Amino acid sequence: MVEVHDGTSTLSPYGVDAHAERFGGHTPGSLVVRVGDDTLVGDLVRGGMLRRQSPKRHFFTEDATGVRRALMTELDRRPQRLLPGHGGPLDADETRRRLDKVAPVPSRLAASE
Repeated sequence: MVEVHDGTSTLSPYGVDAHAERFGGHTPGSLVVRVGDDTLVGDLVRGGMLRRQSPKRHFFTEDATGVRRALMTELDRRPQRLLPGHGGPLDADETRRRLDKVAPVPSRLAASE
């Protein structure tokens, strides 16, 4: 088991050139893992049901502000692809262009429901 104490943790002791970072959003223990030019984002975002490589808002989000903050932080690191837990892979630039639909500002989210 990998433990992330101070926000980030290296996975090199496990033979993987990667870093894990804890982000809230989907659930309190959500992690992202950076491997090379890709970022495993778990359930912060998902691919579409039919268009698997089309970024979509996840069905469940505990903290919409946290999801948006986590995605913006990761996209600012300029990965090539985001690898979600469902669907994908997702082109990072396409996800950035669709950020307001994928991770709406919470006030806009409430207005659309």
